[in-house]
Amino acid sequence: MRSTRSALVALAVTAAAAVGVPAGAASAADADVVAACEALQQNNLNAGGVITNLVSWGSAGTIGCVTTVHTSTGAISSATVSVVSGWTYTVKRSTDRVSVEFRSAAGDKVTYRIEPGKLVIR
Repeated sequence: MRSTRSALVALAVTAAAAVGVPAGAASAADADVVAACEALQQNNLNAGGVITNLVSWGSAGTIGCVTTVHTSTGAISSATVSVVSGWTYTVKRSTDRVSVEFRSAAGDKVTYRIEPGKLVIR
């Protein structure tokens, strides 16, 4: 298990470098966020109603991960968010929509919104 995690972290750091994320931004903690999100995505492929997305934005690269659990009626029952260093987030939730506002230390703002049949990142 440890070697798989190490391989995922190394892969995440390599991927971050490939998309132009500065080496300092691709810290081990940031790579852990990416690796954990990718693992959740793989695990959730067979878990009906669970959606996990890496959130990326322009030159910032990957800024976080959002996992939502959807009920059979279309309601969103929970949301979990993790972010890379330099970013914070605020979650606004209703029964049929989750909106996550990401903010960077530099003042950049990215909004992620998911609702039944729709995903918006701006």
